[in-house]
Amino acid sequence: MSIFNQFLSFPEWREASANLEEAIKNNKKKQEYFIRSTEDCFTEFVRKQPEQINDILFKINEKYGLVKQCNESDFSAQNKLYDDISKLKPTYDDIVAKKKNHEKIKSNFEKSKSVTDKAEQRLTAARAKGSGSPDLRKAEEAFETATRQKQIDTANYEESESKIVIEVKEYKIRLFQQLLQSISNFASNCSQNSSTLTQIGNEIHQLGESIPNPEDQSVIKLKTRLQTLRAEPIDS
Repeated sequence: MSIFNQFLSFPEWREASANLEEAIKNNKKKQEYFIRSTEDCFTEFVRKQPEQINDILFKINEKYGLVKQCNESDFSAQNKLYDDISKLKPTYDDIVAKKKNHEKIKSNFEKSKSVTDKAEQRLTAARAKGSGSPDLRKAEEAFETATRQKQIDTANYEESESKIVIEVKEYKIRLFQQLLQSISNFASNCSQNSSTLTQIGNEIHQLGESIPNPEDQSVIKLKTRLQTLRAEPIDS
């Protein structure tokens, strides 16, 4: 089966649509969790930190706002891709309807051809009986009627055949142009957001490296106590 014939049955469209819908739901949950963890929760966490790192953590929190914007952009692009994929279905339905109509015209043509062939056989049999046969005139009229209908159905079929070839060709071009354009737009958005997120990540990393090691007095006391213990002689 060719790629185009596989696409005509459209299992790929149904699968792509379902997978995108699931991805959008998961992306929405991810965005909700990210907001919950980086807005009120993180702000409250920063407030409780030592003063010497408080300012740096607030700057990191500001970067999370930019990450949120990128996530929202990704979510919008994903929804746009889903909408674009959904618009492919009417395009497919339209060509299916045209192909069904062509098949109906083809069926009429084949039926007329069969009727005409049988009428011709009956006419030949009637002629074999002689010109005085009562069936001859009836057979001639039936053959003439069948021939006229065959001519009409043949013309309709030939017109439909040449037309459907063009329509299928245009359909394939239109369908794949729409699909490729949608994927291209989505990929471009993802690439741009990825670049932005990389830059934000580097900035957060630099801010993180600037966080000083706080001098916890309890740690200092424990270190002093440890040194004292090490200096004490061990009883034998």
